[in-house]
Amino acid sequence: MRLPGEAPAAVARRLGATSPARRTSQSARRALDGPISTLRGLPRAVCIARAIVREGACREIPERHIGLLAVLVVAAAPARAATGPKRLQVLAAAQTVHLFAHLRSTQVASPARCNEGQPPFGFLGDFLLPTLSFSTGDATFHCHVTTRTVLVDLAGAVATEDARGDTYTTSDGDVLFFTRANLERICDDLVQFYPAAPAPATVDGRPLGGTQVSTRVFAVPVRRTAPGSYWQDSVDVGHPGLLFASYCGWKAEVPLTRGRHVLTVDLTDIAGGPTRFRYDINVR
Repeated sequence: MRLPGEAPAAVARRLGATSPARRTSQSARRALDGPISTLRGLPRAVCIARAIVREGACREIPERHIGLLAVLVVAAAPARAATGPKRLQVLAAAQTVHLFAHLRSTQVASPARCNEGQPPFGFLGDFLLPTLSFSTGDATFHCHVTTRTVLVDLAGAVATEDARGDTYTTSDGDVLFFTRANLERICDDLVQFYPAAPAPATVDGRPLGGTQVSTRVFAVPVRRTAPGSYWQDSVDVGHPGLLFASYCGWKAEVPLTRGRHVLTVDLTDIAGGPTRFRYDINVR
């Protein structure tokens, strides 16, 4: 699991968030991985996810429907204690899928370019903006969209499965391994205190708030060149190229009118170093 950016030692890299985090024991908390959107090879990931999550024939799904992976797995998962509006949970999962789909190496954001791997009409009426990944630093994105709403990540983490025996201790003292069955519970516990508040953000100079969300378990595609141990973890748990995950953090659906807009997010605190994102958005 990891937290946004190269998080401080206190926030372990193994938790997975919009920036890297770490696994911790006892009172320490494991950091989570970041949000996602769409990516190549997702049809295979969707196929695998369907086979794992529920019985039935596995068939190819067009790459443009990659976001359906999030809907498919989140909707099929049993109801538990996920936090926030159901729509936002699905969007958060889709943005995380998109993130992993384009996570090719150590990079400050994924995808690296705003319209990479995503049509201008976005997913479920929202355009999924690039999110903090495995590094620190300022970045500017030029986005061309036809939606009237964009989804921005305001700090978060992603818990991913592995077979390494790392553990997370909940606030009530339970010690959990990072297995598929425990990921949602880990995120539900972590979201109570991390991130404590959304990252400072503005849209056209006006302050922007966020909504806290944690998701059910969903599947993300993993590239061989992804940073950290993601690829090896996917091999070790028995389905190379795919990991189950859960996201927790802050999201904002931002309504926009036709024309040009500027959205800024200061992720410095959560990334562990100066990290400011600027999204120049042209709504057509």
